[in-house]
Amino acid sequence: MRERKTDDNVILRLLQEGKNQKQIAQHFGVSPVAIHKRIKRLTPPPETPNFNRLTDKEKKFVLGKVEGKSNIQAVMQSYDVTSKKSAKAMGSQLMAKPGIQMSITELMEYCGIDKPYRIRRLKNIIDCHDLNIAHKGLDMSFKLDGSYAAEKHLHGVVSVDEILMDVHRSLFGNNED
Repeated sequence: MRERKTDDNVILRLLQEGKNQKQIAQHFGVSPVAIHKRIKRLTPPPETPNFNRLTDKEKKFVLGKVEGKSNIQAVMQSYDVTSKKSAKAMGSQLMAKPGIQMSITELMEYCGIDKPYRIRRLKNIIDCHDLNIAHKGLDMSFKLDGSYAAEKHLHGVVSVDEILMDVHRSLFGNNED
């Protein structure tokens, strides 16, 4: 068996001293990704009330979601599913459970990805000079606050293109003169 280049106790000590993953990687002469993977294995998930009530497979699903995986990817890594279609259906069912939703929220906050952080990041995306990125950020914000919900548009249909053009005009003025 190959000898490991890192020492878990030293990694933990360097973390406690305030070193970041890049600095720890340089200390051992390995990549930051290797240190990240090792730290991930060394640090157990936080003990949160909602997370502890989940089954082992639900916990694995929640951890996948917090890592940034889609519902389908998180289900496929956590459950024995035979197709993407069944994974999609199961993912929707899991995400509808309040315990799953609360666990994801708690773990994201534990990792420093709380709501104010996400809002700041979304604002940075919307404020981007690249209009394609800004449009995607706006679209994401509309989805998050429910602006696309059918009940909000009872008096008429507003296309996304119209909304984006209004935003573009408000940012850059009306260039039709």
